[in-house]
Amino acid sequence: MSALVKPRKLHAVDVLGNIIGRDQPVMRIAKALELVSLLAQETFADDNSVFFDPFCKAGEILFACAYTSCAVKGKRELMSTAEIYHEIFNANRYFALAPDERHHRLSLRTFLGNKNSHDNKHNHIIRNGNYLSEIDGKLDEKKFAREFASMIEYIKKTAGNKRIIAVGNPPYQENDGGHGKSARAIYNFFIEALVDNELIDQFVLVVPARWFSGGKGLDNLRAKMIESKQLKTIHYFEKPHEIFPTVDIRGGICFLHWSSCHVGNTIINNGIDEESVNLSLHDIILPHIPAHSILRKVRQRADKFLDQMVWSRKPFGLEGNYFKKNENYPRGDVQCFCEKKRIKNIAR
Repeated sequence: MSALVKPRKLHAVDVLGNIIGRDQPVMRIAKALELVSLLAQETFADDNSVFFDPFCKAGEILFACAYTSCAVKGKRELMSTAEIYHEIFNANRYFALAPDERHHRLSLRTFLGNKNSHDNKHNHIIRNGNYLSEIDGKLDEKKFAREFASMIEYIKKTAGNKRIIAVGNPPYQENDGGHGKSARAIYNFFIEALVDNELIDQFVLVVPARWFSGGKGLDNLRAKMIESKQLKTIHYFEKPHEIFPTVDIRGGICFLHWSSCHVGNTIINNGIDEESVNLSLHDIILPHIPAHSILRKVRQRADKFLDQMVWSRKPFGLEGNYFKKNENYPRGDVQCFCEKKRIKNIAR
């Protein structure tokens, strides 16, 4: 008889940690189960719903969907490996696109198992999108768009006219050539790609929370999510180590549940408080519930704020690494205070 399993204690990704990723953390199975639990149980019981991970790292989130489907259908948490295998290989509900070859190989092995990962009958359900450089994390947007569209077409052809639920942990950033560890966020690109695709019914994602109020290049995402009113739930984790123990992500982490059918308030849960919030009241997202009343009081007393008086970066159009990139810059009488307390003069 097949062994009984409880995967939050038995999964390869729990011991892999972040050893396979330069900056692409893999979720532990318990947190992957917590992420997909944002979806209604009826979604997992409904065979007319399919699950698609467009950024498959190790198959852990897709596996969490398969396990949860078995648990909901069987109305129990403990089940045989045979039941899970049947769901994965015969239900025709699980599909994925890996960002690069390294994660593709890992996803095949951890989701399909050693034997079936080499079987062409099964391994076509997880493809290598190859849209992310393994060297520096550079995103090929056109390649992603092509592979994403191709996979959606394949899902429709294979599974029929079913609801597509996207799940995943998208790549977060790429090096932008700036000073030190300067990087450009790219997870916003993936979120917007899902929102803009009319065939995506819902999605649950884990991403950095910096887009709530700032972040380089994240203003458009924030405005889009606030205006759409289609965000059902935000779970905020102020301490990123709660989700990724080996990676430090400034600003915290959030789980997002978006639905094309939802129009209204968003449930914000920060681990302490939970409240239904109208995001459109402000131009930023406040994860701390008491802060909403504080902001309302401030706005009743003032109409001018610091963002109208200061620049967060690139004052006068000059990047922080301007002098390093332009050794023959025009000299002049305007003093610029640079890194390491150096002063350089530039033409007005």
